[in-house]
Amino acid sequence: MALVNFSAGLSALQVNQQVLDLLGQNIANVNTPSYHRREALLAARYVTENPIGFGVEIAQIRRLRDAVLEQAVMRHSSELAELESRLPRLAEIEARLGTGPQSLRSLLNEFFDQLDQLGVRPADLTARRLVVDAAQRLASRFQDLNNQMLQLRGQLVEETKTAISQANDLAMQIADLNAQIARAAARGVIPHDALDRRDQLLNQLAELIGVQVIEQPLQQVNVLANGILIVSGDTTIPLQTKLDEQNRLQIVAQGVSEPINVSSGSVAGLLNVHNEVIRDVVERLNRLAREVMSRLDGIHVTGLGLPGGFRVLNGVRSVNNVNTLLERAGLAFPVHAGTVWVSITDQATGARTLHAVSINPATQTLADVAAALSAVPHLQAIANPQTSTLQLLAEPGYSFDFAGRMPTQPITSITGTAQPTVTGTYTGSQNDTYTVTAINSGTVGLTPNLTLEVRNSAGQLLNSVQVGQGYVPGSVVSLAEGLTLQLSAGTLNAGDAFQVPVVAQPDTSGLLTALGINTLFAGTDASNIAVHPEVALSPERLAVSQSGAPAEAGRLRQMLAVRDTPVFSDSGLTLIGFYDRLVADLGAQVQATQQTQDHLQAVGEQLRAEQQAISGVDPNEELVRLLQYQRAFQLAARFILVVNETFDELLRLV
Repeated sequence: MALVNFSAGLSALQVNQQVLDLLGQNIANVNTPSYHRREALLAARYVTENPIGFGVEIAQIRRLRDAVLEQAVMRHSSELAELESRLPRLAEIEARLGTGPQSLRSLLNEFFDQLDQLGVRPADLTARRLVVDAAQRLASRFQDLNNQMLQLRGQLVEETKTAISQANDLAMQIADLNAQIARAAARGVIPHDALDRRDQLLNQLAELIGVQVIEQPLQQVNVLANGILIVSGDTTIPLQTKLDEQNRLQIVAQGVSEPINVSSGSVAGLLNVHNEVIRDVVERLNRLAREVMSRLDGIHVTGLGLPGGFRVLNGVRSVNNVNTLLERAGLAFPVHAGTVWVSITDQATGARTLHAVSINPATQTLADVAAALSAVPHLQAIANPQTSTLQLLAEPGYSFDFAGRMPTQPITSITGTAQPTVTGTYTGSQNDTYTVTAINSGTVGLTPNLTLEVRNSAGQLLNSVQVGQGYVPGSVVSLAEGLTLQLSAGTLNAGDAFQVPVVAQPDTSGLLTALGINTLFAGTDASNIAVHPEVALSPERLAVSQSGAPAEAGRLRQMLAVRDTPVFSDSGLTLIGFYDRLVADLGAQVQATQQTQDHLQAVGEQLRAEQQAISGVDPNEELVRLLQYQRAFQLAARFILVVNETFDELLRLV
């Protein structure tokens, strides 16, 4: 009987000592991440032959852990890490675009403001230089932003590579712990510290790429990233980064062709900014730059600078091959079937002729276009096979332009002796041919009711001009749409007529803009936009005139109108409005991401509180348990002492 009592007391001493050690372990790890509080489950030691029993034993030491809650915490940490990775980079991009003095918005406004100032003094070289300088600052800002976006993408690639390297290292550590845990479990030992360490590594891995954890026999786990196995028992499948054909950053597992759709974790944030946000910003910057160039160049190519016509023009935008059809020649700006009007001026006499050149990108190569332009008298066009650009040269003594200016001599079929001269600047909006016909016969300035009718190519009557009695031969009268007529002395016969080609759009094909002929800008998008080198060198080449007169600025007014014109057909936005929308969209993303992050942080605090309530170490609770088992230990010691004294007394009596 005494032996039994000693056994019960000794077991109580041993068990309570072990529980005190366990409590000490809990207290020591009160601040250890991923540590799960351990609890000893006690059970009575007994055998059927002895109804009293042999004392107490530790039936199990368990980690206090809620698997469902742990998975929720892991998912939440992964989602929060994605936002924390994405938010600062969104804010950085928004700040780089900005709305300050050096933003694209400000520089666009500055350019148009300088154009407006030039309209007061179109021939002033200083004012022209200010316009060119403003255009150069605008182009430089486009390039700077594009380069900054590319640099940021490069940084994101490197950060992603580093994160994936860390993920591979974590996966290897998890696999090693899997092997250790499996060996211990096979011996019937539960390695709580190793399990805690593995949980910590799994959480760290989830914060990087987001994972799913599947429990396996012998306490092992398999780890998947979007269904792709990356840890299986004690083996791993390394992850890699790659850029696809569209320069999109992807994560792939070794030996697996399909990329992993990483939807959470910090890597997901990096991928989103690299593949979606920056791509969208660059595409919209390119679209804005192309629209700026297309709209302004489309006007500038048909304008004239202070020197008037040109002796030589060199294209600054190239094709893939001079013998490839234009529609497949890789031009950044589209070419349509249309007409290019070329004026040729005899510099000695001032006589000017106007010629229409048909353009069809579906049937013509750059070499074909050069041949068609070379068919214009006194003009030579060369499709340079080395540079794949177009060069235009006038014969000595002649100049050319694409302003659509009227010929100095209209096409006449007059049988009388009077000769017409048409001058002025056409103010209509459509290309047309006006026919001026004498309704009756008579002598200019003498015959009553001698009338000329002006009709367009559709036969519509535009004006009736009285050139009979009361008209002074050689005086100027209005013809139509900004054009004026001077009729010399002489006679007209009924049916006498002359034709006047009028050109509002000298290039309906877009060819000149596409090839960079007399453009304001060179380049094709935000990465290489620049002021045309000849305009940058010689501001007098700034083509703001429609007629060539130094004080006339018809093309400048058209360029100014671009500022307030809704040029984006899909959104109805102006150039500045398009940029404002880009900045506003980024701001909305930053705000929405910040709000989501704030919400997840609040949810995370709640989840962690629930997790701590189950798995965390509360010093106050541990102190209570410590006192409880200390008392139990003291009681067991007292019990052994009493039993020993009783046994001694029994021996003494015997």
